[in-house]
Amino acid sequence: MLLRRLGRWLRGLFCFSLPVKVSDSENLIRGIYYEVHLDDVGSLKWQAYDPTPGTDEVSVMRSARLSPNACKRKAKSIERAPRKLYRGLAALSSGAIKTAGMAVVDSRHVDCGHADIKTGVVTQRRLPNVPRDPREVARVKKVAEKLIELSQYYPDSRIESAKWEGEGLLAPLRKDI
Repeated sequence: MLLRRLGRWLRGLFCFSLPVKVSDSENLIRGIYYEVHLDDVGSLKWQAYDPTPGTDEVSVMRSARLSPNACKRKAKSIERAPRKLYRGLAALSSGAIKTAGMAVVDSRHVDCGHADIKTGVVTQRRLPNVPRDPREVARVKKVAEKLIELSQYYPDSRIESAKWEGEGLLAPLRKDI
């Protein structure tokens, strides 16, 4: 019990040392899941960057705080079979996102190392068996496709492993935005 409390305190202290402002040079990592985020050939679908219902926020992990192993553990912890199966990680550059007209905000109140991409397109809360407004879908899809252009998807060749064993999680070089 005492060790657990000490561990929480130390993690909190480390989080306190992490700047709240997300640097333009920081890589952001997103967990990617089949069949929600990937099509049958393994390409990202626009739903990979669909904001949380009722917000304009897409959850990501800050590489300045979380190692590739920690990002994989976090991504696997929110896997939900059978429709949300962990398949890899995507990396994006905070600076490229900001240049594209979006914001990146620290969300340590959710979890240390958590951040949100603020897309500027607020989605409505979804009701079961009620289709989404096609105009909203078109707005979200346009922004999500821009985020796909700015990201590099890294399929995980060792899904069952607890560690990230793939290549380094680097955002692609900035493209014309």
